[in-house]
Parts: sequence; C-alpha cells; structure tokens
Amino acid sequence: MNKEKNALFITSDLKEDWWEIPKKDYDLVSYEARKELVQEFNELTGKRIRFIPFDLFVSFLESYNNQESLYNYLFQNIAEIESMVSDQVLRFVGENEKHIISCDDIIWNSDVTKGYVSYDYVIDVTDKEIISVEINSFDEDDNGGFSVELIVSVNIYGYFNVSSGLEGETYHYVEGDFTKEDILIHVTINFSSKQVTDLKNIMINSDLDDFDRIVKEAEVREIDLIDSGIIDLDHDDPDESALLDYYQWEWDRDEERFAKW
Repeated sequence: MNKEKNALFITSDLKEDWWEIPKKDYDLVSYEARKELVQEFNELTGKRIRFIPFDLFVSFLESYNNQESLYNYLFQNIAEIESMVSDQVLRFVGENEKHIISCDDIIWNSDVTKGYVSYDYVIDVTDKEIISVEINSFDEDDNGGFSVELIVSVNIYGYFNVSSGLEGETYHYVEGDFTKEDILIHVTINFSSKQVTDLKNIMINSDLDDFDRIVKEAEVREIDLIDSGIIDLDHDDPDESALLDYYQWEWDRDEERFAKW
C-alpha cells in the first residue's frame, strides 16, 4: 500500500465487522465505517481512509458519467446560476432599451395619442427585474467541457409622458407608468473540462460553496435578445377625465338646484 496517499475502501461486505449498521439497512448512504478501523489506519499510515459500499460507489460512478445527472444538478441549483448572470443580463437590457421599448409601444400608441401627432415625449426607465431563469439546452463538447444555454425572462418598469396634437398645436397630453413584460434573453455559458470535473466531484460531496465558485469562474459567451416582450400601460385618458369632470359638474349643479327647490 502507498502510504503517501489517502485511501478509499470499496466493499460489498456490509457486515458489522466493517460498518456501523444504520437502522435502515437499505440506506447505503448512512453506512459509516467502524471508528476503530479508521483510527487504526490513521495510526499506521498517517493518512485517512474512507469506506463506501460497492453498490453506492457504482451509483456515484454512474452519476459522475451521466450527463443527465449533471443537467439535473445544475437545474436544482439554478439560483446560483441566476446570481452569476443577473448583472450581465440587466446591463445588456439597459444597453438595448431603445430596441426593446419601440416607438410603437408608447409614442405612436393610438391609445396614447388618440390619432394626433406626437410632438414631445419622455420615457424614463425606473427599474429592471429578472423574473425567471430556465435551462434551455445542455451540450457537451469534444474536449470534455460543456455549454449551457439559458432563457432569462426580464421585466422593465418606467414612467412616460407624451404630448401630441396637430400643426404644431398640442391638444393631448398623457402621462403614466409602463411595464415591458416577458422580455426574453438568450445566454450561453461555457464550462471548461476542468470545471466539469470539479462539478462532478461536487455532485458527490455536495459542496455548494465550491459550486458557487465554479459557476462564477465559467465564461458567459453570448447574450442575445430573443423577444422584446409586451407593453402594459397604466394611464388616465385626459379626454375621458374631462368628460367625467363635466358629468360631475352637472351632477353637483343639479343637486344644488334641487336643494334650493
């Protein structure tokens, strides 16, 4: 035995000679080596030894080499991936606001202009928010690395006002809030072969701190706009407001006349 390395002892023998038997004997993960055996090995070699049941080792090995298992592991820890790409995605959205919020959305929206010509306007984005991150595809390359393609859904929130009219005269002024919903961003992340190996090891050891580190080290290769989403406007129609004010004025006037009678 090489005394310079720690050891892994794999056995299908599940007797009390080797193991602290758990209450549920079918729960292989709960099997632990007898402490006196581990201590004796350490005293003789100065190294550590880990015991693992054969069937559990085979299960780990299958998971290690199984692309679907790695995909599922990434899916289960999607929050860490979202944290890694969020700043870059929101920065990309900010840099492309003029393409995402088109003139037709607000400035030439007939509900806003009522058929008049827009003369002056303000569109002010106040906030951006990532709504969801989903893994769209997962591809392994010839060098042992892989790429993950994400679909990120983003909302943009803001304020607007539009002045419109005819022949230089302003007849209509509208202000309100807007939400651009379900903006879809495509993101490609590359993991090197070394990072893939590290991820597979983490799957076995369940070390989320190392997972977070590897995700941060991965390369964001591409960020593209897939869909600019839909616009939702929240504003009062000044013509309708004026008409309601007029009706209210008539109501108040009639009540005043009735009171005098």
